[in-house]
Amino acid sequence: MESSPHAERFAELIGAANVLTSPDDQAPYLTEWRDLYQGVTPMVLRPGTTEEVGAVMTYAYSHGLKIVPQGGNTGLVGGQIPQETGDEIVLSLARLNKIRSVDPAGFTITVEAGVVLETLQNEAEKKSTACSRLRSARRAPARSAATFPPTPAAPPCWPTATPATWFWDWKWCCRPARSGTV
Repeated sequence: MESSPHAERFAELIGAANVLTSPDDQAPYLTEWRDLYQGVTPMVLRPGTTEEVGAVMTYAYSHGLKIVPQGGNTGLVGGQIPQETGDEIVLSLARLNKIRSVDPAGFTITVEAGVVLETLQNEAEKKSTACSRLRSARRAPARSAATFPPTPAAPPCWPTATPATWFWDWKWCCRPARSGTV
């Protein structure tokens, strides 16, 4: 790990193994799947809990550090890639990959930000036939990597936006999400 005051503090907050400063370790986080956008970062941070995300963001804010959140790195506009200036830190949400609850009666699934679409679909299909139409979303090209919310700008009550444009039949298996459900 590169020695810098920020990297050392982040290592204290989330563990040294989750602060990536080596170019080889960072490479998968610095280009998107179509290889259209490439970026540069001093480090990639991989928190594993929401408390760690909070600690990282508190420290970053207090020191004026720029953060680029990254889910499954499947975006099509490059917003998940840091700029080439090298002054933005990537915050990977990949370790936040737990399904917290499934409520077939309420048509909701509460997941962490790093849960991939394929995992969500499989869990929904195991728990309830009410979400069986979610199967048609298997056509999504990024199914094994897409995470929730689909973009950092998505509302916290996903899927109240227009998910049909991304996941086709999602709108048929879920009612509008309740406040606080991701």
